[in-house]
Amino acid sequence: MMGLGVNSFLFTSPFATSDAPLFAKIAEMGFRVFEMAVEEPSLVDSAEARRHLEENGLRPVVCTVVGLDRDLSSEDSVTFQAAHEYLRFCIQFASEIDAKVVCGPFHSAVGFTQLMTEKQRAQILERLTPRLRALALMADDLGVRLAIEPLNRFENCLINTVEQALELIQMVDHPALGIHLDTFHMNIEEKDLPKAIRFAGRWLYHFHACENDRGIPGTGHIPWRDIALALQDIEFSGDVVIESFTDQVQSIARSVSVWRKLAPSSEVLAESGRRFLEKELSV
Repeated sequence: MMGLGVNSFLFTSPFATSDAPLFAKIAEMGFRVFEMAVEEPSLVDSAEARRHLEENGLRPVVCTVVGLDRDLSSEDSVTFQAAHEYLRFCIQFASEIDAKVVCGPFHSAVGFTQLMTEKQRAQILERLTPRLRALALMADDLGVRLAIEPLNRFENCLINTVEQALELIQMVDHPALGIHLDTFHMNIEEKDLPKAIRFAGRWLYHFHACENDRGIPGTGHIPWRDIALALQDIEFSGDVVIESFTDQVQSIARSVSVWRKLAPSSEVLAESGRRFLEKELSV
């Protein structure tokens, strides 16, 4: 059964497992899933996280944060190695806190945007394939699944659509690697959101339910009822997470270009979004 959650970015950055009140706050808001955005590995401790999760009855998801210094697709060995070690940490951390999914756009960097020929893109995918396969093997051994997220064209040039994500997944050819979809990015890149969800099918491992402007779910033009039917059609059983942003967390607001108030507060966005999605998606 799907569980409804919220990403730590809505309330804080960088996230630290020592922030016990945040775990309690998320549980008190009625969420069952807590998606932890791991920006700084030094700030997260698995024993600490497990304790807070268990005390508050929350199920964890690990969300990767990958800038240009953590680009798994890079031809620069230092940059690739930094990405590799970071992702290994996230997988190990997920295993230790019993998170079943590590999600995010870790196929390449947020901010990797350049014009490429088809040949150049193919070369990058060839370079990336064995790197992702090695991580998928590690994840599988630890009982964790990896879910790569297509981003919109303004944030990434390698994987923008379900079709492109499936191309890479087929190249890697390991069941531990699947797709993480986000309705904000899909709204920009996909011709038909429900059709894209059905196309992802059994490879859809994680889902971000965000409004077209990243404001409160249900206040924009995302076709939620059609999305709910598509998720039902593919028998999706993963978690549905609100990953939205407000001006309360200024560092994140700047990085995702939130220049105006999208909700009265992060708390209002989270609670209103939860009520809407519980009804619309039956989570």
